[in-house]
Amino acid sequence: MFPGVDRISRGSNDDRQVGIVGQHAWGHVLAGRIRHRHSFSASKLGSDFVSSFGTSEFTTKRADFRTQTDIVFSPSTTFTGGLEAQGEQARSTYITGSVAEEVPIKRSTIGFFGEVRQDAGSTVSITAGLRIDRIGRSALENSPDPFSPRPAFPEDALWSTNPRVSVVWSAWRTADGRSLTRIHGSAGTGIRPPDAFEIAFTDNPNLKPERSRSFEAGVSQELGRLPIEIGATYFHNDYDDLIVAVGKSLEDASQYKTDNVSNARAQGIEMSGSWQTGWGLRVHASYTWLDTEILAVDRTSLAPPPFEVGDPLIRRPKHQASTGVLYDRGRIAAFFDLGGRGETLDVEPNYGAFGGLFPSKGYVVADTGVTVRVHRTVDVFARVTNLFDRSYEEVLGYPALGRSAIGGLRFALSR
Repeated sequence: MFPGVDRISRGSNDDRQVGIVGQHAWGHVLAGRIRHRHSFSASKLGSDFVSSFGTSEFTTKRADFRTQTDIVFSPSTTFTGGLEAQGEQARSTYITGSVAEEVPIKRSTIGFFGEVRQDAGSTVSITAGLRIDRIGRSALENSPDPFSPRPAFPEDALWSTNPRVSVVWSAWRTADGRSLTRIHGSAGTGIRPPDAFEIAFTDNPNLKPERSRSFEAGVSQELGRLPIEIGATYFHNDYDDLIVAVGKSLEDASQYKTDNVSNARAQGIEMSGSWQTGWGLRVHASYTWLDTEILAVDRTSLAPPPFEVGDPLIRRPKHQASTGVLYDRGRIAAFFDLGGRGETLDVEPNYGAFGGLFPSKGYVVADTGVTVRVHRTVDVFARVTNLFDRSYEEVLGYPALGRSAIGGLRFALSR
């Protein structure tokens, strides 16, 4: 489907950000065990794109503020709480109002969060947290665009509560207190509010955030006196209220062009192992088996086109693995990494999902590098990526870089 080289289209991005971070302790309260952290940042992200259809511009302005208080009540109990707020205004050549003028999408989020970390004796640690968000959207005037008409949206706000809890149990310890067997688990929920384009190009004033539920459980084991550690973790994620376009095949799902009607699932197992010697050598390996599935749209037995129920999520490999060796002793540090993934499902690279779904082949690539300290404050380093010059594509239709090398000097002001 490649239509030929486009010699007209080109884009430029201009991102600017300024911020300030500060922290201070209250030395006269709880013997200095209260600490405040504050941060503020403002950013402007601009993107201009020229094509045969004309020039389009997209600008986002954001302001972020966060304040956090950490309290150490005792060696076994700590608390963190605070507030996080974000205001955002997005504009685009294609986001227009009643007389085809540009109109901004204004959104705001205020989140209140708290987390308690509690050690129950010497073997169990529990962390429990809660975040409450108010997600707001300003009123938006209508757009009579014949290709994507939009009614006027009133001001909207919703509250969302998302808890998370995790537990770590040291099931087997040595006489000197070192943990050999650790069992861990966690569960929680999350959200993703609709972005500016999802708001601008829908006729649904009630578009809600996408939601997720996740949990995991695992174990890690040190093999006695040997410097070897192995671990395995099972994880499961459910994705609900995903935002998708509602076409003719899904007319029974919603009366709107886009809606929170899609669902998906992901689960898998992560395994890892490492061997650490006392003379600077470390060997590590990891493997992930991932099973993903597109589920049926609410109130139907169908999946959003071009998917079918049971298809995997795009760009999610079922098999992914890596292994490597690191040597770091004296003046020399060197590494060799080997990693790759199996086949994935991907979209057609020219027209995206509208062009259909295609398999993307798996690959294995190797990287290596070395650093030598030639002086107390000077390092010489060299790295080679894709050592064996493999031809592969991380994303279908976009060839990865072949064998490449980089070298240089690193200076430290003091060491």
